[in-house]
Amino acid sequence: MHGNSLFFRLILALILTLLVFVHVWRLSTLPRGLYVDESSIGYNAYLIAHTARDEHGVLLPIYFKAFGEYKNPLYIYTTAGLFSLFGVSEFTLRLTSALYFFLFLLLLFLLLRELFQDKPWIGLFGLLAAGLLPWFFPLSRIAFEVVSQLTCVVALLLCVSKVLTTNEKTLSWWHVATGFLLGISIYSYSTARLITPLFAFFIFLLFVWRKEFAGLLAVVVGTLYALVPFIFFAVQNPGALTERFRLITYIYDPALTYGARMHGFVIRYFSYFKPKWLLAVGDGNLRHHIGFGGEVFYAVFLLAIVGFAYPFIVRDKNRRAMFVIILGLLIISPVAGALTQDQNALRTVLLGLAILIMSCYGLFVLTKIPIRGLKVLLVTFACLSLVFEGAVYLRSYFLSYPKLSAYAFESYGFKEALIGDLAQNPERIVVSEKSNQPYVQAAFYKIVLKTMVPIYVGELVLGPRLCLVYFSPKEFNTSWVGHKIVYSFSEQGFPVRSKCFK
Repeated sequence: MHGNSLFFRLILALILTLLVFVHVWRLSTLPRGLYVDESSIGYNAYLIAHTARDEHGVLLPIYFKAFGEYKNPLYIYTTAGLFSLFGVSEFTLRLTSALYFFLFLLLLFLLLRELFQDKPWIGLFGLLAAGLLPWFFPLSRIAFEVVSQLTCVVALLLCVSKVLTTNEKTLSWWHVATGFLLGISIYSYSTARLITPLFAFFIFLLFVWRKEFAGLLAVVVGTLYALVPFIFFAVQNPGALTERFRLITYIYDPALTYGARMHGFVIRYFSYFKPKWLLAVGDGNLRHHIGFGGEVFYAVFLLAIVGFAYPFIVRDKNRRAMFVIILGLLIISPVAGALTQDQNALRTVLLGLAILIMSCYGLFVLTKIPIRGLKVLLVTFACLSLVFEGAVYLRSYFLSYPKLSAYAFESYGFKEALIGDLAQNPERIVVSEKSNQPYVQAAFYKIVLKTMVPIYVGELVLGPRLCLVYFSPKEFNTSWVGHKIVYSFSEQGFPVRSKCFK
């Protein structure tokens, strides 16, 4: 299939249309409810767009202080830009992830075209696989920062490929762009502060081995330029960016010996490569995973294994060098996840990217099988398997996952409860403090609903023309029964409840 043929373009258009549809359809309502991290990002993005300050009054912060951590700036500033253009809503908030993901898909397609110039249809396979992969799909539909890391790293890989797969030894803008993207990725997601230096060291070693010292200098300069704000923040706020890590890691546990910590790291590191986790179980957190299957498709997993044969059938040293880069990403990616207690798909999302690209290498290897009939059979089977697995996954996501997501995101019904409350024209609304950071949910939805009615977070106390919002039936006070309730909100599947009093 020629890359410029009409048939190729029709298939590409069909895949893109499908991916845009499944990533945007019901975006504001599925998953059900905004998780507190989403509301926090939305609230701070609104403040940046309208006041240039975050919720703590800091002018154009480099990192955003939240509850127990610092949120990364790249995603929040992008969301602020979208809010300025399209207004504040759940759809616009999550649209940031969708747009980052679409950019990721475009850059990945260009990267695969670069890697497999004589097999452009492999780019179609990679595009469809990436667009539906269980590791990525949920992240493209929720307002979490991690999706921006995928975009930054695939852009970085494209620049590295441009540098390595050309015969030019002269300095080019691709070198500077490589360094700049290394630095920019630091601002995408928290794990990048560990993974990016490891990956950068790996890339630097490759440049030294190739004796491209001028190019290496350009990469270093580009990296340092992008890191100026980060360095400034780290000097001004020592230890701030490691607070969250200290809470979720085991390496500072005084009850563990150094040997036990090392053993724990090795066990956790290799757990991310276990077929059971990759293919059948996946992340147990239903905000990162839909509760069906694993993190990758069987077709992608098996092709990734075949992909290890790539350097044995390709003689071009530049393409081998690029393969080594992908292999390095594969090795480095689980490190951040292995340093924390639980198996987490977000902290190892780049492993999913490395496995995906390795599967494309595997598909290329299949095309080199000398027996034509066997080659056609295996390639066709791999592609059809991907289509089938993708269809089954989408069915589960849109039919089974909505019910599970309602409780996983902890706020389904919050907006609906507030809309019903506001219709009663109350003097004020009180939101129960017995929840996960309810202040930020209340602050964000107050903006979305454009209401001037005071919304407080605190203890639920009765009063005239008052509405109470709470998150558990156990919070219902029997003393409320004696007072006239003019409005009540409590629907099956909604964790949020509300009552308004006369």
